[in-house]
Amino acid sequence: MSAAALQLPKDARNVAASDDVSSISTSVSERNDSRAVDVTLRYPLRGSVGNSSYNDRYNFSVRYSLDYSSRVKQLSFDKLRLNASLATGINIVVPRWTVKVTLPEGASFDSSVPAGLVKKDGLATTVSFALTNVAPSQPFPLSLDYGYFPLWSLYRPAQWIGITAVLIGAIVLARRRRPKRGPRVEGRNVEVISSFAGLIEEELSLWTEEEELEVAFDKRSIGRKDYNRRKGVVQQRLRSVTGSLGSTKQKLRQSEPQLAGVLDRIDAAERETAAVRSEMARLRAQQRTGKLSRGILEKAQADNSGRMERARSGLESAIGELRDEVR
Repeated sequence: MSAAALQLPKDARNVAASDDVSSISTSVSERNDSRAVDVTLRYPLRGSVGNSSYNDRYNFSVRYSLDYSSRVKQLSFDKLRLNASLATGINIVVPRWTVKVTLPEGASFDSSVPAGLVKKDGLATTVSFALTNVAPSQPFPLSLDYGYFPLWSLYRPAQWIGITAVLIGAIVLARRRRPKRGPRVEGRNVEVISSFAGLIEEELSLWTEEEELEVAFDKRSIGRKDYNRRKGVVQQRLRSVTGSLGSTKQKLRQSEPQLAGVLDRIDAAERETAAVRSEMARLRAQQRTGKLSRGILEKAQADNSGRMERARSGLESAIGELRDEVR
């Protein structure tokens, strides 16, 4: 398998795909009621060859823009409704599918059909919907009402709605709409800012890959030899990305002083993530040598999941701000 085909909404625009390394190529064609996207994988996936089953995996994401006005309606001065009909976009049955709606910062959730799991973290609110055994043509109609005070954007400009459909272990489809910015200011280090945002995205992806690898090893889904090989590759890539991030961040601090606040938040989120990853690595090592019970490890994982999610959200927000700077 060297490519993957997806069906996106008819009004999908600015389609782009990337994997854990960088951007990958796409080909977009028009259909009667959708847009077809063929994503070329960086390397082909192997199935079964003779008596050997390779079970190769490949993670990639597809990002695109959607029309905001046709999906979000204003019910009253400070009440809005999101109406969307979602689909997985791939021609296979998906065992587990999670749809996550991220409300604008400062918004309050009112109700949704169907009911979802609401999570509030400070000023951020997300609503998640879990589905199982979703067929290719099976739509997921969603209606969600929320409150949002219009003048909030004067104080907190992060006014956007994100819909993320995550296919476990396979594909991530992310949709975000951000506020319109003024004309790009000439003389900005556009390439450096774009490169820096891409490096943070790669860092986030590698952290996720590393965590998935640890979980797979603990569940004995992979052997120690495969675990050591794959972990060595991930750690090597992380060292390379970390080094590039440091030098690029230094360039931005010198040439783009107005980004100091964003860079400070990135530093804080990275420090928090490093502390959690170090703590979990220590506890995993103790558990694997019999010095710590599985129950204590799982409790620590649950306790630290909120810290990791907050740090990740902070980095994703920073990526969005950096992307806006170069649009």
